[in-house]
Amino acid sequence: MKRLVVVAAWLAGTVLSATVAWAMVGLAGERVGDEVVAPLSVQQVEDLAAALDTTSSPQTQTATTVTTTTVPGETTSTSIGSPAGTTQVPVTEAHRVPGGTVVIRYTDSWVELVSATPEQGFGVEIKSVGPERVDVEFDGDETESRFVARPSDAGVLIEVTEGD
Repeated sequence: MKRLVVVAAWLAGTVLSATVAWAMVGLAGERVGDEVVAPLSVQQVEDLAAALDTTSSPQTQTATTVTTTTVPGETTSTSIGSPAGTTQVPVTEAHRVPGGTVVIRYTDSWVELVSATPEQGFGVEIKSVGPERVDVEFDGDETESRFVARPSDAGVLIEVTEGD
């Protein structure tokens, strides 16, 4: 009888361990495919912007950098891309907008969010990470802004809207 109790306890422990292990593997498997966009620190964004300004790789040679100034309540659209109008090699760019910095990677056919980092006093809401568009909103006490990027034949079309 004692032997039967020991075997039953061992069997119950084995089943419990296997069930817990199976559940953990299932949870880990679900999280592997999730897209996670982690915000970069201010220093990481500045380092990335500096690297993009000084790199001579084909990725940055094809891009034309454009500075966009926004007026409260208005939308500013800017098209950036290669002078020839074709961007086959992915280009990575950092864009500073009121409330934060958005880093995107794009070609003529897709765009993806690399990071969205809010400035102090702002929150960030990521509405779309790509590939058809990147849509990011920064919200502060005094103002809010929205950054939208879409692929186009000329590289990427960027719209920045600032409002109260």
